[in-house]
Amino acid sequence: MISLRVIGWEARGLRCPDHTVQFSEGSGDAARVALLQMPNGTGKTTTLRLLRAALSGDAASWTPKQVRELKKRGRDDDEGVFRLSMLLDDARLTVSLRLDFEEGTVSYSTTYGDGKQEGFKPPQALRRIMRPEFVNFFVFDGELANHLLKPSHTKAEGVIRDLFRLDLFDKLTARLNEHWEDLTAKKGATEPKGFNRRFNKVQDLKKRIGEVEAEFERVTEERDRVKSALLEQKNKFDKAILEREQYAARLSKATGELEQARAAADGEASRLLTRLRSPHAVSPVLAGEMATLTASLDRVKLPESTAKEFFEELAEEAECVCGRPLNEETRRHIRERAKRYLGAEEMNLLNTLKAEVKAHVGGSAGDERAKVNADVERLKQSLRSRKQAQQDKEEVEREAAGDDPKLDAARRQIANLEQQLLDLDNQVRRYEDRDESRGDKDTLGLDVLRTRLARAEKKLAEITRTLDLKERRDRLASILETARDKAAAGIKREVVRQTNERIDELMKQNALRVKNIRGCLVLEHPESGSVQQEGSVGENLSVAYAFLATLFNRSGEHELPFIVDSPAGPLDHQKRTKVAGLIPKLTSQFLAFVISTEQADFVEPLEKALAKAGGGKPLYLTLFHDGRVPDLGATVGTRDGDGRLVTGREFFVNIRDVLKDEEVD
Repeated sequence: MISLRVIGWEARGLRCPDHTVQFSEGSGDAARVALLQMPNGTGKTTTLRLLRAALSGDAASWTPKQVRELKKRGRDDDEGVFRLSMLLDDARLTVSLRLDFEEGTVSYSTTYGDGKQEGFKPPQALRRIMRPEFVNFFVFDGELANHLLKPSHTKAEGVIRDLFRLDLFDKLTARLNEHWEDLTAKKGATEPKGFNRRFNKVQDLKKRIGEVEAEFERVTEERDRVKSALLEQKNKFDKAILEREQYAARLSKATGELEQARAAADGEASRLLTRLRSPHAVSPVLAGEMATLTASLDRVKLPESTAKEFFEELAEEAECVCGRPLNEETRRHIRERAKRYLGAEEMNLLNTLKAEVKAHVGGSAGDERAKVNADVERLKQSLRSRKQAQQDKEEVEREAAGDDPKLDAARRQIANLEQQLLDLDNQVRRYEDRDESRGDKDTLGLDVLRTRLARAEKKLAEITRTLDLKERRDRLASILETARDKAAAGIKREVVRQTNERIDELMKQNALRVKNIRGCLVLEHPESGSVQQEGSVGENLSVAYAFLATLFNRSGEHELPFIVDSPAGPLDHQKRTKVAGLIPKLTSQFLAFVISTEQADFVEPLEKALAKAGGGKPLYLTLFHDGRVPDLGATVGTRDGDGRLVTGREFFVNIRDVLKDEEVD
């Protein structure tokens, strides 16, 4: 089991105040819950950015401009230093960043135990965790909670893919393809003149597919973003109308009727599609022919006739069933005539066929067709009702928008987003084109291009005499793809189950549960089963906490700290109390950056919950620029360059009384 704890960090010469913070308690263990209060304007964003860089190693790729942006204002320091100290199980792990402002570069050094290495070199046990794609999930802010629930983002599925290394299947497939290409190039060709042409064809198609896939992904992401923005805008628009007393009742009624009409139309469409899966329901002629077939079988007593196996067995006997002795001649005649009869399998098939036809076609060839016609009429009626309900809702919205210019502007924005979504849907459909008439460079149909690539690879394999290798490669690639998909599906099911168990354990009052993971987290109401994109701010944050805690604190595998920016900022006071109560149960270490306005209804519930869980008391730290409070005595807190760090609850909760307004507002 991997257990990672943050025990402190220090910063020098950077845009945040110079400071050294320690989260270790008297026993030397890392504090279970620590709150670091950094008023606005004291470099909280800079500190968080440096924390992420120390945990991920991504600062090595920063541009000179990005590095110089972190230089402390008003100072001529040539360099800045940030050093993060952690405990990996019981061994100390330190990652240091040295920022050279003159060169615009960042250099790393890593110390683990007694060994120091230049560069970002986390221990092997942490290498799959201390990566940029992971770090934002345990050093996060409120935006992450929203992104986990938005279809325009795929962060929920992405972190599962990365954490469980599902990308290794794709890497294996890519390596498999590279190996086959190497063998093909080395094998030589039976037609040397044709080899280059066929080899280049394969490479060109692979390049084209890569380009089209990138375009398709970009358009799809944009469509999902617009779809999410449209839904959000519609919800805000409806909410604004509901706040107007003269329209609230009418809009609620119209919305309810529209939802009912949509559900009815969906039900009728599903019923009709189910019936249309039976060919005899579509064509009375086919139904009549099927009924005639079964009637004909009945007239000729099929399959009631004796099976041919009876006669084959009879030919092996010494006497016929009539008692007459059998010789070779009569046995030959019996075997010949046995071919006129059906075998047992054919007879069983015909019996099944007759039973199925009678059960489904019935006595009249037109019965099923009449049912289809009735279903079609019901569907038409339900579609008309849905359209009318939609028009009724739009009429209320138009009236409300006519009375308020802001609502009218919002309504026009919704119309604009709807048009954008329509255009993007049309663009996405271009990549589903199956027209074979266009050339490789002109077609966007991914299935067409992939089919052409398969044909081109087969021709290349034939000319290089590697067709057998190609077939084996294809089989292995198919196995890897199936294994990846099955593994992903199983992991997501288990994560959903564990997340919901955690929600049930910690937040029974939460109205939402996770239904599944399709790019983002898909939520549902457990009682009604209705799917919902997202809930309230508090519900979203609670679900996000439960999901991330499930991933990063799985029993027997690893425990990671949660480092959260503004854990209670977006919540109302009631929700703050509930979130504070669940924090000690979520993770083994919780570090939070807060401002003074977040304290109400958060600090005391957190203290009570932590005490109840046997976790002692929170560690309270307040960091700000030294000199901002002229009346603050030199003995209060610790001065460190231009920074002042004060430890203790009293100063923490009374900060508004001692710090200048401009630094806390």
